[in-house]
Amino acid sequence: MHGKRLRQIVFLSSIVTDQASKLAADKWLMHLGSLDVTGFFALTYAENTGISFGMLQGVDNRLLLALNALLTTALYAYWKRIERTGAPALESWSLSLICAGACGNIIDRILRGAVVDFLDFKFWPIFNLADSVITVGAILYLAGTLTHRKHDAA
Repeated sequence: MHGKRLRQIVFLSSIVTDQASKLAADKWLMHLGSLDVTGFFALTYAENTGISFGMLQGVDNRLLLALNALLTTALYAYWKRIERTGAPALESWSLSLICAGACGNIIDRILRGAVVDFLDFKFWPIFNLADSVITVGAILYLAGTLTHRKHDAA
């Protein structure tokens, strides 16, 4: 399958999977609060009205939504521009994942006024699938940048 088409499928699938998992959390976890799975992992329902790691709690959701939408739109435009110019696949993959995760969280802000989190490793702030996709994309972007720099230096 063509790489560009596969990235689009993964992009859309990431958003759909994220939203489905949050609907499941709404349905089965909201009333429970938390469900211990192992000694170090639980499914814990939380609504984050701030940004990553719960920072900026209490800031107007409309402002956070506008900022998130603006940054995601700019990143999406950059992703599409570099895809047209034939950028390295790793850079394109990483940006598609970051954009997909950001879109999942934007949908939450629009529909719920907060981002639903539910993955709780107890030693780390509670997060969701969109956050995971953003993190994987950021790691891939960093790896690609470091690899590109190393290649340029050689």
